[in-house]
Amino acid sequence: MRPGRFHRWWLIIILLNVCLPALAEWEPAEIVGLPYPPLARMARIEGIAIVRVSVGPDGSVRQAEAVSGHPLLEKAAEENARKWKFKLSGRSGRIRDPYLVYRFVLDGQCAAGDCRTSCVVELPSLIVVAAELPEVQVQRTEVTERRVQ
Repeated sequence: MRPGRFHRWWLIIILLNVCLPALAEWEPAEIVGLPYPPLARMARIEGIAIVRVSVGPDGSVRQAEAVSGHPLLEKAAEENARKWKFKLSGRSGRIRDPYLVYRFVLDGQCAAGDCRTSCVVELPSLIVVAAELPEVQVQRTEVTERRVQ
């Protein structure tokens, strides 16, 4: 495992330890899937986006604000988080806003028009969005050289 990946996993573990207690007060009641953002896929952007969600008394999302991540991934994660619905769990005490951690992963290759994408929610707060990359086809053209005399 490369050192960069090792540090990313430790970051995820630390963030989940911070996020899980907050989300324990709010349970997802309605989860909406997320396709991999097309521009991020074309630019081959991977990473983590963390979204702070403000939940209203009825369980609908009042506000979703990205606190970390690449701008293309943040935007997609915020839009997705706004579609979720939550319900209060049986815990009492001070109610905190939950955080959702989105992990975007590019893996594998596919034909140009047949790329798969998946969204897996690992409750309570980790969403893994994965997609395949289209194969890059290189067309070689012959260049003829002309000598000017």
